[in-house]
Amino acid sequence: MKPLRWCYLGLLWFILAGCGWQLRGVGTYQGPTSLNLLPEDRFAPLTLALLDAMHRGAVTPKEDAAISLYLGNEELQRRVVAVTSIGSPVQYELSLSTDFRYQLAGDKTLNTPQTLSVERVFDFDPSNTVAKSEEENTLLEEMRLELAQRILRHARNFSISHGQNQP
Repeated sequence: MKPLRWCYLGLLWFILAGCGWQLRGVGTYQGPTSLNLLPEDRFAPLTLALLDAMHRGAVTPKEDAAISLYLGNEELQRRVVAVTSIGSPVQYELSLSTDFRYQLAGDKTLNTPQTLSVERVFDFDPSNTVAKSEEENTLLEEMRLELAQRILRHARNFSISHGQNQP
């Protein structure tokens, strides 16, 4: 019976591999291999998340890179989505956004900034404030990492459209 299980497991693996399924966030980064990162705040959590995403994608921060990334400050908005019968909030929508723009080295024209945002719905329990605040911080870290990965995907599109695709 055991060889039959291994056969089914192998068949499942081939089916998943054949359809192109992969874990979220896993894949090969095919953008520029180096970026000149110019954030408004070097120690902002979004900047640190972007440096982490660059490290994961094997993108080195260099001052003499062919493409510069100007990163604005993050903006967090919190909106009440649901309330209890007595009017206390039980669900929030978190929206994290930032402005950024890419520029080629030596190009004096200013490109228009782009804005990206990530939204999540967050359940809140007023009787368990400490645990919910830790959960909110974890959720914000995940949102920052997703925002950073999306910014790097834009770097790939920018480099392709401007003929700067590096191996």
